[in-house]
Amino acid sequence: MTFKRFCLDTFYGPPLLWALSAGAVLAGLALYTFTVARILLLAVALLLLLCTVLGIVSFIRSLLAKAWLRATLQLVLGLILVILSLPCAMHALIVGIFIDFDRQPPESGWVVSDAVPGLPFTVEYKPAHPFLAEHYRRVVFPSGKHLDIRMNPGGHPYLSVYAFDAPGHLFCLSDGADPPIIVDAAAETVVCKNGAFGFPVASRRFLGAFGPGPIFIPPNHRAPDLLAEAPWQRADCPETLPFAIEYRPPRPYSVAAWRVVFSTGETVPLFISDGVSYGIYQLASGDYYLKGEDEKRFSYRYRIRPADRAMDLYGGPSSDDTESKPAWLEIPPDIVSIIDSSPNGIFCECKSSPEAIVTDVATPVGDTLDSLRRLGTITPRN
Repeated sequence: MTFKRFCLDTFYGPPLLWALSAGAVLAGLALYTFTVARILLLAVALLLLLCTVLGIVSFIRSLLAKAWLRATLQLVLGLILVILSLPCAMHALIVGIFIDFDRQPPESGWVVSDAVPGLPFTVEYKPAHPFLAEHYRRVVFPSGKHLDIRMNPGGHPYLSVYAFDAPGHLFCLSDGADPPIIVDAAAETVVCKNGAFGFPVASRRFLGAFGPGPIFIPPNHRAPDLLAEAPWQRADCPETLPFAIEYRPPRPYSVAAWRVVFSTGETVPLFISDGVSYGIYQLASGDYYLKGEDEKRFSYRYRIRPADRAMDLYGGPSSDDTESKPAWLEIPPDIVSIIDSSPNGIFCECKSSPEAIVTDVATPVGDTLDSLRRLGTITPRN
């Protein structure tokens, strides 16, 4: 069989040549970041155009020769190849974009923010993904020193900036989701702080917010103040309780906060996420029992002891100690967050001790939950 007959007088010749040239074009699209591939891409694109013309000529030739079966097969194969080539071309382009993105030098792609008057550093962003809104971030000082900070995994694009009145060389960055970042402009260092980071809120001044790209939004242009807290408000709960349960709406990218307030003004936080309502019960001892109403979500359970101005956390058997019985674990008065709990104590973080500590003040649950009198449901006020 001659090459001419293969190209013009067979049902498989033109589609096969078109498929080979299209495959070469797809490979060129996937590897376009390389110079040689871009040069070859132009050549194979012209070849694909010639194969397309050849397929049309071959189809017309089959019709004129009244070779109906051959013409039908050529048409069907051609349509199948064209339809399949469209998603393949899209995937090849995506692969090419990822290859080009991964080949960028480490120092390329950083978008420098404009200098901000009175701020002795700036924040630069660099895309961490070719499509998604994810960015690497770093703090850059006037000396040229730059220090990486937590990347933005998407959904938290802005960094609010705060200055402390004393000492004047300390600043704070927050994206509203992770613990704040303390920037020491004098020492040119950055430190991530968990929990309370040792500076009174009253000394904090909001300066504005950095965003992806050369963006700095001043406060008078609606910059997001991501550390601003809404005022506490009393939750919708029975007025007869000898304590109050207060609710604070969430900041952007965070969950709501809850706390129990005793008549003396002392407070204990509740560790339950936003959107959960609570059932409140009275125990036979005169104390109170608080539990989340949504059984599909995890929530802590509490015993509230107004006379002692104290609260206990229900500690079930731990995963490695199934023989243990549940216990009421006393919550430290200055607790910030709970890391873990077991019948033997609470692994937590307190204001007086930034490191995780364990409280082992525990009493058996026993029959304290046998006689519960439901008092109502506690929900945020609308």
